[in-house]
Amino acid sequence: MTVRSRRRSLWLFGVTCVVAGAGACGDGPVDPGQEQLIPATIILEPRNDTLTSIQDTLRITATVYDAESREVVGAPITWISQDSAVLSVSNSGLVTALGEGLGPIEAISGAARALAFIRVEQLAVSASLADSLVELTFLGETFALEAVFRDAGGFEMTD
Repeated sequence: MTVRSRRRSLWLFGVTCVVAGAGACGDGPVDPGQEQLIPATIILEPRNDTLTSIQDTLRITATVYDAESREVVGAPITWISQDSAVLSVSNSGLVTALGEGLGPIEAISGAARALAFIRVEQLAVSASLADSLVELTFLGETFALEAVFRDAGGFEMTD
């Protein structure tokens, strides 16, 4: 290989690193002989679950693998709630129920993506009658009572 072709190869390698992004060419010192693993697949646990009260939480764990099914330890993961009215998600995968519905949670690492489907469905654990004093004066007279239902977090249920 001539000096000119070596320079061209190095220049092309540099362009490839710029186009592919810093992650493709290394973000810092790499031990000699240590292969850099590129995320290809993410496995989420749990993939489906239900939260039964507002402000209830659930941790989703993500395991990242490369194309040869080797675990990519320490791979950065970005978490996204696809319905912020139903769920929020922290940078560590902690999901919090905000409202009823189905909220997909997406995990992204490099080009790899995965979805978990978390449903928020309030479950009534208490009921109380509205504070009203009613005096019935006629035989056969009726009155409707209003009940208030609450989930385990003490949040009032609207339906």
